[in-house]
Amino acid sequence: MDAEQLMVEINNIFWNKELTDDDVANELLDVMDANRETVEFDRVLKAAYRVLNIWSRTETDTGLYLDQFADILKLEGPMLEKNHNKKNM
Repeated sequence: MDAEQLMVEINNIFWNKELTDDDVANELLDVMDANRETVEFDRVLKAAYRVLNIWSRTETDTGLYLDQFADILKLEGPMLEKNHNKKNM
């Protein structure tokens, strides 16, 4: 999938209000792993992927890492508020 399609998929996952923070982070990591070639050739996606990799080593402070991920990709909106209001599971 190309970078534009990947960003659409990332947005769909990121804004899915039915997922917990941990679910969102894991699904984002999975979709980026599956599209590793695209991620490697896009500077911004690569930086966002690094944040998720750091999170995956500890799986703590998920909301903080998702906020960093959103900042890198310039995602804005209700998801950021959702992260601060949900418990990490």
